[in-house]
Amino acid sequence: WQSQTSGQYQRRVHGETPIDEKLQQILTDLNSLTNAVDNLDKKIEEDRKGFPAAIEKHSATLTKKIEEFKAKFESDNIQRLEKEQIIEQTIKEQEYRVQQQLEAERVGRAQKISQLVDALDTEERCRKKSAAVLHEQLKGEIKKLNLALEKAEKEREESTEEIVKTFVHYTAALQEGVKIISHA
Repeated sequence: WQSQTSGQYQRRVHGETPIDEKLQQILTDLNSLTNAVDNLDKKIEEDRKGFPAAIEKHSATLTKKIEEFKAKFESDNIQRLEKEQIIEQTIKEQEYRVQQQLEAERVGRAQKISQLVDALDTEERCRKKSAAVLHEQLKGEIKKLNLALEKAEKEREESTEEIVKTFVHYTAALQEGVKIISHA
């Protein structure tokens, strides 16, 4: 310590700044440093007090954004579900209409087939009936023709018999005439 003090004394003697000035300078620097530390302490204290409020504010902003996102997500989800329901309903209605059309076509075809079968049955009955009537008419005509043939045959036989009788009579008359002439 003595060597330090003697060095300071020598410096002062040799034209160096006196210790009081230096001390004053150090005290001024220390005072500035203390003020800076105090200011820093105040700033840290303000930041420490303001930090929870900033966190709270930031948390509130994030919470609000999350709530808005949740609401938008829920809204989008509800809209998607509604659209799905509409699409599902539309598909069901289309399926129902297609089923109705298919059923109507099936019924229409069945009716048409039934009508065609009925028409064929009717045509078959008519043809059978016509054939039966024609058969009966032809049978009747054949019977008439057979009767006419029998009558004609009988008439021919009777005519032939008459002709034969006439020839027999004529021949008998000629023979008698020849007998008369030959006896005469």
